[in-house]
Formats: sequence, structure tokens, C-alpha cells
Amino acid sequence: MTNTLRILSNLSSAFFTASGMWGDLLLIRIFLTCAYAFIIAIQFTRDHNEYEMYVWAFACIYLHGSSAIRLIIDEGTVKLDENQEQVCPFSSYSSLFNYLINNILYSYIVLFCNII
Repeated sequence: MTNTLRILSNLSSAFFTASGMWGDLLLIRIFLTCAYAFIIAIQFTRDHNEYEMYVWAFACIYLHGSSAIRLIIDEGTVKLDENQEQVCPFSSYSSLFNYLINNILYSYIVLFCNII
């Protein structure tokens, strides 16, 4: 039991540390969501439960998780007409993450949000 707590505690600390090391808001939200998920896992493995920790962790998971989902949805490409493309010369460039979001994950995220 104590080894499990140590591993979960270290993973939670690692995700909290990772959230402070990056400047990208999407990565920060994803790391914080994972860190609070590990805090909930720690509470499940402890002998005594602190119910206010459950409430706090679930509230933080909702806040950071929903923000991460909204940021992922906002990563979609914007369709520009010819006049707008002249104003924004970098509109034709695309990152690998943008490609991944647009072609693979975007349809699943929209489907998930429509179900909720």
C-alpha cells in the first residue's frame, strides 16, 4: 500500500512540476488535469478518506479538463477566403499538432461535446 502511495504521489508531483515548466496553456491544463487525477487516486488508496480533498480534486479536474477540451477544439483550422489570406501570410502553414487535431481528434471531441 505504501509503495502505491509513493508512486502515485511522485506521479502527481511530476505532473504538477511539468505544468510549471511549459508556457503552452493547453499543456498546462492537460498536466494539471493528470495531477489532480492522481490526487484522487491517492485518496482512493489511503486508509482514511478526506472528503474535502475529493471535492477539491473533482472541481479542479472539471475546471482544467473542460478548459483543455475547449483549447483542443479551438486548435482547429480557420477557413480564410482570398482577401483574408493576404492579411495573414502564415495561414497556409500547419503544425503536426494542428494536423492531428483537425484530422483525427476533432470529430471525436465534437461528438463527445454533443453527447454531453
